[in-house]
Amino acid sequence: MNGVHHNASTPTTGAYNAAMLDFLMIVGAVIVLGLAGYAAWLWRRVLARRRALAEQHRAARADQSQSIRLITNALLQDDLNLTEAAIRLKVLIDNRLPPGEGQYHYPAIYGLHDATEHMPRRLARRQRPRAEIERLDAERQLLEAQYRERVIAEANALAERFDEASRAA
Repeated sequence: MNGVHHNASTPTTGAYNAAMLDFLMIVGAVIVLGLAGYAAWLWRRVLARRRALAEQHRAARADQSQSIRLITNALLQDDLNLTEAAIRLKVLIDNRLPPGEGQYHYPAIYGLHDATEHMPRRLARRQRPRAEIERLDAERQLLEAQYRERVIAEANALAERFDEASRAA
């Protein structure tokens, strides 16, 4: 060492450091702006998806309401037997109303459904011996006679409830 000290902050290195700092700040700003734009794009997609799901939910509820109106009208016009109506209505009510509300407001529909739930339907029914089908039909007819007045009254209430809901929508 000859006694000359090298200072790290010479004018050229200071300018170099300042330029590098400016460059890094610009790169950082570009990255932040890019990420902000990407986040905004993702947020718009989330909002669009939420709107689409809300519309699907609204359409499903409208379809369920329409199905309830059709089934109750068919039942009230004697175009559908009581048991078949109770089975279909119970499922729709469970999907359309808050948990427990359907059973509370429409106990006869739920009661007939529960009383006939063990009976085979469609292919399972066709595969049963004739004597068993006749026994089950007699049991179903007895149950329908027991529940008829109450199920019809509840079907009228359902029809009114969902006719009013469709007019309000």
